[in-house]
Amino acid sequence: MTCRTALLVAAPPDLTRLEKRPGERLSADELVGVIDGRRAFRAHPVSEMPVWGSDLLREIPDWEQRERARLRIIQSLAEYLVSIQRRE
Repeated sequence: MTCRTALLVAAPPDLTRLEKRPGERLSADELVGVIDGRRAFRAHPVSEMPVWGSDLLREIPDWEQRERARLRIIQSLAEYLVSIQRRE
């Protein structure tokens, strides 16, 4: 089995050290935007970072239900990432 990270051009970031600039942490709201794909993040070139906002839950036919479910999932991921940040 091939490791999927071996296929990436840039190494995946340490998810416990997400920062805008050294010493400046990303907020949960900023992480929602990154996961959703609404803004580029320098650690992941756009071509390599999945755009979860458009791909997640595509099979739910009702747009409003899909958007609410998508946002809940992405917010949960962002809150988890905030919770695992190292306090150095």
